[in-house]
Amino acid sequence: MDLSIKKVLTDLGVLSSDIIVIHGDAGAAFQLTDVDIKDRINFLITLLIDFIGDEGTLVIPTFSYSFTKNEDFNVNETPSDIGAFSEAFRVYPGALRSKNPNFSFSSIGKNAIEFSDARLDDCFGQGTAFDLMHKHNAKLICLGCDFSRITFVHYLEQKVGVSYRYLKSFKGAIIDSDEIQNITNTYYVRDLTIDSQGELSAVKERSIKKDLLRMTNFGRFPVTSIKSRDFYSIAEELLSEDPYALTQHRLNLK
Repeated sequence: MDLSIKKVLTDLGVLSSDIIVIHGDAGAAFQLTDVDIKDRINFLITLLIDFIGDEGTLVIPTFSYSFTKNEDFNVNETPSDIGAFSEAFRVYPGALRSKNPNFSFSSIGKNAIEFSDARLDDCFGQGTAFDLMHKHNAKLICLGCDFSRITFVHYLEQKVGVSYRYLKSFKGAIIDSDEIQNITNTYYVRDLTIDSQGELSAVKERSIKKDLLRMTNFGRFPVTSIKSRDFYSIAEELLSEDPYALTQHRLNLK
């Protein structure tokens, strides 16, 4: 079983100079049985950082959804709410975390400061981390997790104004060391009167058909990569054909 993350990324067409956004499952790291079990996630993160070197940027979601839970957001202390891989990267030495109280990202590398300074009063709109992914044509990678985990889709949904989401405001405090900032954060939330849960199999299938999705395996875990602009164009195309193309509701109508 080949467990070289460098080979995986190379097979996916990823360059060390790329901005790579990884949605990861900690289970992928636990395949590294030559490493002490408590060190495996950090070991995998170190290999990813070694791959990007000085010219690339590694960006990993560290979402906390703090304001939606009526909690203040402490940039340095509020844990990630989306799993062990994300949380390990949040506390990894040198990782810079953005200040968005609901959808923060941590990053290391050439463009890390740009991502850490991303807009904090809106989740998916202009100037946010998702907008930066589009601007830089970042590579969106799913490492051992489902393709529907790609949250970049919400940037597109907000930009085109889908019918099954709407802007909702949340208030709270952002705590960054000794600085406290009270803000209102807008979040393009789901309409819960329908099954608006994201379901991206149609994007995946068309991306494969157009030869825009790269796929391989890291041990027993699947890994996929797609450029953010390719994802955007395909998802936008699908929405023009079916307004619910990116949701579970599409499947319920069949």
